[in-house]
Amino acid sequence: MTVFEDYACPHCAHYATEVMPRIVENYTKPGTVRYEHRDFPIPVSEEWSWAGANAARAVQDALDDAAFFEYTHTLFAHQDAYVDAGARGYDYLGTVAADLGADATAVVRAAKGGKYTPYLKAERQTGKDMGVRGTPTVFVNGTATGDPGYDTISAKIDAALSN
Repeated sequence: MTVFEDYACPHCAHYATEVMPRIVENYTKPGTVRYEHRDFPIPVSEEWSWAGANAARAVQDALDDAAFFEYTHTLFAHQDAYVDAGARGYDYLGTVAADLGADATAVVRAAKGGKYTPYLKAERQTGKDMGVRGTPTVFVNGTATGDPGYDTISAKIDAALSN
């Protein structure tokens, strides 16, 4: 399962807080499905689509994949704390990183400076090549589900598992 998301997208925030936890609980934790996050800064926000993704990748580099997913979930759950906060949004990115054990200054520097932007642009191009036009876009076995809702994704996973 591959999911393309934008850190400033409200639909992605809904997906990440309402749908993804159920997918993880029912399919990823039991080891049935491999879950892959891909960055796709549309950008919904010219600043925060890129800054959020850069910050998340800095946390991943500093800590590990588990911290990356925890950081990502927290950002989506509190999207207004950075997207609607102006320059104070960077403080929020740093605080969440520090709470996980990452260097807040390094994470904010990566977010502001675009440290991972070349990687993010490559991820975005991969999405475009796969037909992604908006976020979130969910793929199961390389095929877009069309709807990022739990019932649709679950049905696609179950169908793939039965083949």
